[in-house]
Amino acid sequence: VGAHTYRGDFSTYGSFGKTVSPDWYVGIGKWFTPVVGFKVELGMSESKGFMDEKYPTPYCYGDLQTNSKGNKFWQTRNKWLDLSGSAMINLSRALYGYEGALSPKLMNQFILNAGLGYVHHRGLDKSLNIADEWSGHLELQYSRFLTKSKKVSLDLKARLIAYQTNFDKPDVHKGSSQFDANVGLSVGVTFYLKHHVWGYNAKTQYITNYVTQVHTDTIKAQKVKVPEYGQANS
Repeated sequence: VGAHTYRGDFSTYGSFGKTVSPDWYVGIGKWFTPVVGFKVELGMSESKGFMDEKYPTPYCYGDLQTNSKGNKFWQTRNKWLDLSGSAMINLSRALYGYEGALSPKLMNQFILNAGLGYVHHRGLDKSLNIADEWSGHLELQYSRFLTKSKKVSLDLKARLIAYQTNFDKPDVHKGSSQFDANVGLSVGVTFYLKHHVWGYNAKTQYITNYVTQVHTDTIKAQKVKVPEYGQANS
């Protein structure tokens, strides 16, 4: 969960507080190495902003307002769903190396996420042909692991989501920004469903034990499985 501010062509026409909205995200991912992974995420929210009186869009609502500079504008609101896929780069492990299983090291980690998404604006007339667009995602994530097994982490994210021109339809006027953006912070919890130990693979070795018995000596071969790197022998 978190909150973002919508930054469009006319975001300064009204107060900053009226551009802030809560948002919700849920996702699932996989680490392929200690440093590189991939995740899929679904987000839902609405973005609120302002539109100059000259460029009304289906997102406008309420009465025409005037700010202290004499600019006349409407308030805007658009509800959306965002499905995205992002590459994950563990910056902490890239800099300091993999810390090993059950290690007290790197309990605080930084992760960079970057990817693309597909946005659907809810509640619009489909004939308007502005209900769908692409998005670009960039996140810096701080994760605080709660146990040495690193199966649960508390996360804080700084998010930037850049959208195409459909939020305030800048193609209808010159000098507009090519993209609009949501900029915000979110907090959450990550559960690691499968604990992977990176390192040496388990090997089977044969160890010869010499056992002395009364009146006879025997040699007994035992089959022993060597644990993976970082795991304790049970």
